Amino acid sequence: MGGWTDARIKALPTPNRSPKRYFEGSADRTLKGFGIQILPSGARSFLVAYTSPVTGKRRTMALGGYPSVSLAQGREHCRDARKLLAAGLDPIEQRDQASAKERALARHARELGTVEDLFNLYCGRLEDHGQGHTPRQVRSIYKRDIGPAIGI
Repeated sequence: MGGWTDARIKALPTPNRSPKRYFEGSADRTLKGFGIQILPSGARSFLVAYTSPVTGKRRTMALGGYPSVSLAQGREHCRDARKLLAAGLDPIEQRDQASAKERALARHARELGTVEDLFNLYCGRLEDHGQGHTPRQVRSIYKRDIGPAIGI
């Protein structure tokens, strides 16, 4: 199949039983392995098939569901994956590492708590040590000036 268009993608038949994959077969080397998978439900999603430079095994990476991910975006995702492959990196491993890093950052942010948590800790320490303003004064200042300014 030559270059794809939205009309050609929509015209691809829906398989009866198992998913069916079609590859664009572009002469553009940056689109090598670019394809679409169609499920029996009719759902379509872009993919890129490649050989991992890390393990030497064939892999397939999902690039997003069509039409939420446009044909142009699917091709761009494929090109991004090919750039990683050219650098000797496995795109799936890179994606998984990035996701793990994002989860770790989110977990760390949750552990740090909120401004309100920090404020309550501060007030608790004031109560414990009897320093400066009373906790009641500090809470009043917070509710009047700080909370509204930071959107709490």
